[in-house]
Amino acid sequence: MKCICSNVHDDVSKGLQREYFVYFVPHCTVVCEKILEEENVYNLMTIGEYPLYIVPLDEDVLSFELDLAYKESQVDRDTSSLWHIAKAIHKLEFSFGVIPNVRAKGKASVRVADILNRMQAEEPVNSPYMVVPEINTLILLDREVDMVTLMLSQLTYEGLLDEASYRRNPEAATRTTFRNKKGQILK
Repeated sequence: MKCICSNVHDDVSKGLQREYFVYFVPHCTVVCEKILEEENVYNLMTIGEYPLYIVPLDEDVLSFELDLAYKESQVDRDTSSLWHIAKAIHKLEFSFGVIPNVRAKGKASVRVADILNRMQAEEPVNSPYMVVPEINTLILLDREVDMVTLMLSQLTYEGLLDEASYRRNPEAATRTTFRNKKGQILK
């Protein structure tokens, strides 16, 4: 935020008149708004949010792009990320129908399920085209309930990302060089 403010201040000092647009993904935080206000650039900008909660990585793999959610909820005791997870699932229901079976294992998962139930009550998913939901069951697991399983399989989240990025960018993969006893490169 300080870098953005610095650029705006530089333009203003040079007498440049520009339009500034800042979009937050998936949401704007109070801290960011405060910094813009303290630096006296808030009124010079158009501020928006792009609610990108879920990114499709493959046909049946969806990723929540909330990198700090676990740390925020477990260490900082900030549960706002749980609301964003529930909101993402609720938005998904508008496309695929209400998920009839939601199972939760762990305190945070139960909280997400509760928030999701409240969202469904406050803003019901009513679509004349959705008779049968496309997603039958949603299983929410806390990372604290089962931390080890993620590390036992090659099909971890990070492994899937590596695999997906290799298919799209094979030149980004690391190359292994083999040398014989004399130090000559083998092909």
